Amino acid sequence: MARSAARCLVTGRPASGKPTVAEHLRATVRWPLITKDAIKERLFATALDKSLASNAALGPAAWELLHYILEVVMLTGAPVIAEGNFRPAARPRLHSVLVRHGYDACETVLHAALDILRGRFLARLNDPAHHAGHTRGIDDPARYIEKTVREPYAPMTLSEPVIYVDTGDWSRVILSNLVRLAGA
Repeated sequence: MARSAARCLVTGRPASGKPTVAEHLRATVRWPLITKDAIKERLFATALDKSLASNAALGPAAWELLHYILEVVMLTGAPVIAEGNFRPAARPRLHSVLVRHGYDACETVLHAALDILRGRFLARLNDPAHHAGHTRGIDDPARYIEKTVREPYAPMTLSEPVIYVDTGDWSRVILSNLVRLAGA
């Protein structure tokens, strides 16, 4: 199968702007967008048990579903955007799926200064409109924010290009250039 140029992974630390960038790409290039958080939110909304333990189990379930849906889309050869906080540990599995279906991956890695990420994350935790599945059970917001924004993070570098985008100042992010660089 010929390599596809129609693929993009949007990743980065929590609060780096992944959904904003992924949604812009989706709206611009009109490719399907698969997001880990959208899957988890739907699982949480339909779960009979909304306990902390149940919520914690939804993260791994959402990742399993994201990989499954991504592979189903790739079976068709269709272009696709996947968004989530992909970790280097996911690299072997994603690489295997990409190779098996003849896809390369343009990895778009979003980042911002830790103080900006902290501020965004705190705003998210204090926003009553933010989905409960993301904030349920956080008893010490300051410690949780610090742990979350300081977690080691590195791109997976599945293939080229890897595009780094500083989202610390949205007025300086030129999304149209990102679409072009992503091969869309």
